[in-house]
Amino acid sequence: MSLVKNSSGNPGFLRGFVILKNLIKSKMQPEQIKEILDKNSDRMLVRITTTEAVEIKAAIAAFVSEIEGSDLQTKKILLDFKFGQTHSSVFHLAAKFGDSIQLEKILKIAAEIDPNYRDIRNDNAYTPLHYAAQNGNIAVVRALIAAGVDKNPAASASYRRWVPAHYAAQFGHLEVLKTLMEAGVDKEVKTSFNLTPLMIGSEFGHIAIVEYMLSLGAQKNGQTTEDNHKMTALHYAAVKNFKDVALALLKAGIERDKETTFGLTALEFAAKSNHDEMIGILLAWGADKMDAALKIAEENKSANAIVVIKKYQKIRNNFFTASWVEEKASDLVRKLKEYNRENLGEMKLIFPDGVKLNAYGILNLNKEVGLFKKVNKSLVAFLEESGVDNLSGALHDLEKLVGSKK
Repeated sequence: MSLVKNSSGNPGFLRGFVILKNLIKSKMQPEQIKEILDKNSDRMLVRITTTEAVEIKAAIAAFVSEIEGSDLQTKKILLDFKFGQTHSSVFHLAAKFGDSIQLEKILKIAAEIDPNYRDIRNDNAYTPLHYAAQNGNIAVVRALIAAGVDKNPAASASYRRWVPAHYAAQFGHLEVLKTLMEAGVDKEVKTSFNLTPLMIGSEFGHIAIVEYMLSLGAQKNGQTTEDNHKMTALHYAAVKNFKDVALALLKAGIERDKETTFGLTALEFAAKSNHDEMIGILLAWGADKMDAALKIAEENKSANAIVVIKKYQKIRNNFFTASWVEEKASDLVRKLKEYNRENLGEMKLIFPDGVKLNAYGILNLNKEVGLFKKVNKSLVAFLEESGVDNLSGALHDLEKLVGSKK
């Protein structure tokens, strides 16, 4: 390994290496320590074996031990020593590999030299807190926060300005995310594409993250930037077929029919991807554009999606058939009267072939009617015109109930 080559962009590299070589009294040789830390600095933890992790932590400990025993000038040089292609410090590595003992030692040393060192950045603009959040090491996260680190450092533009809370959400590290939120991180903190922890948790299917962010009152209906197609948390759940996430978002009152820059709703994404169960969930909760979703499913030969949408279309069409609703009106009214403010999401209307509708689902039924000049009508308007007064009245009462719930 060429020292000259590796010293590029790394001031004090050669001097630091000489000092390190002269001072280390441990069993590890300076060349060994440098090689181990250089080699593993940028590797993902999931690709590192238990044996390798032990070796890496030993190298970190040896390096920190020499920092502790050095004079002030040497401490500064060694603290700033860089490893790997991203030029990470030993502080980054201690945080990344979850070495709380060495991390505490580094914090103590740094406090004597430069308090700002606790937020040292590598070439990706990552601080040690980024790595601790990525890897879910709650002990390290708490130690860093207790030491007064910046809780919201943004990564480089290449890494979309992600902060530690975003990584905690991506990897499903709930306790880390809670700790960051409790330490004062904004629940709506955004990446350069406007993703929030709620949206990231939805994108990666972490239901515990989603439920926690919703419990904090996180904004449900946010959208990413135009460059990122104006996606919502529900879009991500539908694309990835995370049904539990979609249900949590729907129960929390997310807007079902927001469109991306391509004009696609969550239902249309699900139809395109042939996610039949997701389609059932969205339609049961009143997702619009049923006919457009069927067209997309047919264009993409999404066989399962076609079957499910056609089942819902059949029931929808029945509701817009005067003779059918007159025959079923009494039973439907009885079921609608069972709704209260607490159970609007329950599937009280269950039909053949597994078709289900909750309060939102039935209220959002609409259809183009008319032989020549087709007009899109809501179910309530159609029933009023058809003279089915008891059912239209029950739906008006349900509308008021849903409105009061909001």
